[in-house]
Amino acid sequence: MSREGPDSELRIGFVFVSRLFGPIVGPLLGGIAKIVAGIMVAIYCRKFALYLLVIASIISLWAAWYNIWGVNVYTPNILKWIPW
Repeated sequence: MSREGPDSELRIGFVFVSRLFGPIVGPLLGGIAKIVAGIMVAIYCRKFALYLLVIASIISLWAAWYNIWGVNVYTPNILKWIPW
């Protein structure tokens, strides 16, 4: 984010927060908002909370891995559909 700026981000909420608070604090606040939203959904859908949180955690861990190491290994097919 500090090298390429917020325009390289796909999530509009993170782009907005990063432009508002900067490339370091913005993504941290966006991540905190994502966690709070996940907890609110888990409270609302209490019956499925465990499944939702496990799936969201797996997806978030994969995304973190991809952002650090995976980008040099392969390109997911879904990214090929996004017009740059």
